[in-house]
Amino acid sequence: MAFTVFKLPIGYRLYDRERNKIVIICEKEFYALERLLNSCGTQDDEEILGRFQKNNFCCDGTLTDIEHPAASTIDRVLQKNVSQMVL
Repeated sequence: MAFTVFKLPIGYRLYDRERNKIVIICEKEFYALERLLNSCGTQDDEEILGRFQKNNFCCDGTLTDIEHPAASTIDRVLQKNVSQMVL
């Protein structure tokens, strides 16, 4: 799942990785989403999740590989630097 929930002294929050947003949620929503994350949710918990998904939160997302622009030259750089090392 592309979200997590957490509890703060001032309330309950949902973090959605796909949207990179933190949302204030109520206690009931917090425990429902927490049960779903722990794979022991009920039908009522699924309905709560559905409400978030209607608003494009808590949707399954795809992870994207991000590669550094210099990653293709790393082997050459390491080989050059290792050959110059003096033991």
